[in-house]
Amino acid sequence: MEHLEGSEQQSAPVWAIFSDLMAALVGLLVLLL
Repeated sequence: MEHLEGSEQQSAPVWAIFSDLMAALVGLLVLLL
């Protein structure tokens, strides 16, 4: 994420929530498989 130099601080909670959603999706896939 080198291109997000200036907007890293204000988008920190956004990427944290997004990563949490991705982790949930991966968990569901693992449970299904």
